[in-house]
Amino acid sequence: MGYIWLCGILVLLLFLLAFPVRLGIEFGYSKNAKKQRLTVTINGFKVYNTDFENREAASKAKEEKKKDDYTGFMDKLRRIEALYTQIKDDVVKILKYLTNRCVIPKFVVHLDIGFTDAAQTGMASGAAYALVYGIAGAVYNNLHLKKKNMDIYVQPQFHKACIDFYFNGIIRLRVAHIIKVLIMALGIYNKSKTVLNTKEGGVLV
Repeated sequence: MGYIWLCGILVLLLFLLAFPVRLGIEFGYSKNAKKQRLTVTINGFKVYNTDFENREAASKAKEEKKKDDYTGFMDKLRRIEALYTQIKDDVVKILKYLTNRCVIPKFVVHLDIGFTDAAQTGMASGAAYALVYGIAGAVYNNLHLKKKNMDIYVQPQFHKACIDFYFNGIIRLRVAHIIKVLIMALGIYNKSKTVLNTKEGGVLV
């Protein structure tokens, strides 16, 4: 009798591992807003939905004493660029693993940038454009992502100061592949700790 139960459990686990999942992630950030939002869905059902305080807004007074908005944004962009440079090969490995194993029906990235100085806005937009489209290009080149499912833009705002970021993506894959990707992503996280904890980095100008 115990043997039958064990076989039944193993069959159920194998079924779950092969079960297709539609994973959705939506993230919104606005420098001028007091909160940000993160929503995660699985097969259309919300499993995580939260608004959380904008840490930058909460510590705005302290940051303004140290550096202006443009300098702070470019510093963050340099760190992201340095991090991506370090883990790019590992990210590509994940993307290649997902080739023929997943479908991406939606991939949206919007970024609006504006500073009080038009020249700063132009330079920041150019640097952000290169980084955002570089990452999007890696995704597009390694996965079966159709152009009609992509909506990506970096928009300079010369008439208002803002940093607004929005991401909305959906990916369909099996549970077994999600587990494999999570294991690979954990390795990337451990590797990236050094860059995340440093103040300097990157080659953006």
